[in-house]
Amino acid sequence: MNGQSRPTSGTSRDGWFKSSYSNALGSCVEVNLTGGVVSIRDSKDKRADSPVMSTGGAGWSAFLSIVATHPLSEREPGS
Repeated sequence: MNGQSRPTSGTSRDGWFKSSYSNALGSCVEVNLTGGVVSIRDSKDKRADSPVMSTGGAGWSAFLSIVATHPLSEREPGS
């Protein structure tokens, strides 16, 4: 999958991993790549029923492409 992130820091037994860019307070998202589905959750919310957003490989690649080419510091507030 083009643009797919790979586990770089702390892959857990259930397959979730955080970015190596995660700060010391854990302010980041965790990602799980399973069977062509990319699931994303808040790394600080450890509840069993915490919200999870899922997308396919094409959606994940598009998201990564946008983030890579337009860092948050370059975006207008609210966009």
